[in-house]
Amino acid sequence: MRMLVLFPPLLLFAAASAVAILRVTRPDFRFSWLISVAAACLASLEVLLWQRQLPLSSPASVSHPAGLAPTTLAFSAPSLLWPYALGLSALALAILLTAPGRASFPDSAGFAMTLSLTGLGLLAVTAANAVTLAFAWAALDLVDLVITLRWSQGSKASERAVIAFSIRAGGIVLLLLAQVLGGPDGQLGDFASMQAGVGLMVVAAAALRLGVLPPGLPYGSETTLPDGVWTTFRLTSAAAGLALLSRLPSASLGGPATPALMLLCSVLAIYSGWRWLRAPDKFTGSRFWISGIASLAVACAL
Repeated sequence: MRMLVLFPPLLLFAAASAVAILRVTRPDFRFSWLISVAAACLASLEVLLWQRQLPLSSPASVSHPAGLAPTTLAFSAPSLLWPYALGLSALALAILLTAPGRASFPDSAGFAMTLSLTGLGLLAVTAANAVTLAFAWAALDLVDLVITLRWSQGSKASERAVIAFSIRAGGIVLLLLAQVLGGPDGQLGDFASMQAGVGLMVVAAAALRLGVLPPGLPYGSETTLPDGVWTTFRLTSAAAGLALLSRLPSASLGGPATPALMLLCSVLAIYSGWRWLRAPDKFTGSRFWISGIASLAVACAL
């Protein structure tokens, strides 16, 4: 029962590996799409069945250098985070089911990337502590950087991809710093053990992940990526940030800066909404749509 929370991402990783291997060894293989859809469907059904057994947890001990506090990679699916996991698995299934309507079909590389990104997203939304979430965020960012640089056209697109990667890496550093400063006796614990005063730092880390700060940054060579892969990463990355806000204990938030941050979130939400209405294409529009919704989410957390 303890492995139920890890079964959907492991299934997606296995299917992605199979599709990628078949692409190299058997280029004429015609059933990659069926394999991908079947894996996404099974993962969605498994996440749906979580509802009967929530909350789920699955710790996995890892080694650590001498002199440092022991760290455990832990995953859990409380009731509050179950909708995120279900939404991600349903997103992958929807993207794959609509793939035959795209000009690039069949695109086995796109199928493998969609499955892999969704699996990493599920690990991120079920991460039970900051170390596990940092690993999941870093894996998502590295995969995105490699994919974006692979499809980049021109030096400016590559430069934007590196800038976006650096900003999200800053969010990872803030998250780990908040856990060290706010953990019990300076030790690395779970999110519930965070002490008062570090919540705003965690909110800032989530804001960098969500693209709220800086607003409207063009992340990567969006127009050159396959539609399904681009949509998967943008929404998966957003879900990974929103899930962190859901895990924050209320005791870790508060302080004199909260009203000013609430005002900033309101201004960013209005600005993003205005830019979304004036967006010339879906890539620009969806970027500001995510930024606007994320601003409201941060305000709700505050």
